[in-house]
Amino acid sequence: WHLFNIVISLMTSTKQKRKNNINHKSSGNIDLKQLFPEIDEWPESWAGFECDIPVGEVILKEFKLFLNEQQSRLAKKTLKDYGNYLWALGGEIIRDRNLKEIKEKDIRDGFLLNYVDELGGPYWKHATSEKDHDRYDSICRCFYKYLKNKK
Repeated sequence: WHLFNIVISLMTSTKQKRKNNINHKSSGNIDLKQLFPEIDEWPESWAGFECDIPVGEVILKEFKLFLNEQQSRLAKKTLKDYGNYLWALGGEIIRDRNLKEIKEKDIRDGFLLNYVDELGGPYWKHATSEKDHDRYDSICRCFYKYLKNKK
């Protein structure tokens, strides 16, 4: 009888932990503007030139789709981290685009796969530490998997 009570107690504890874990996740779709009030201004924040803004808008559209898909499996804090690192990725993509003088007309479906892969993203020169850059690369890998599965 004592063993039975222990088993029931453990089962209840496990169910409660799962329930708590689910409650910490984002429930349903939240408006990304709640987490990122300036999300619609990201293209302007990345832009070095006026011609960067339309490219930034293409990048942002893909980032929003990715973040919306992640909502069902990530806690809000983690989703916010994803967005913050994606913002950094967007800036690096625009910077690289300008260094290589890639024209807007060369931006086609799938062009983001030129910037992320199974190793991560482009070098992020503003990372504050190696750990910070590792987290950025981890999120870039997740974004890469999303893009590859989307094809």
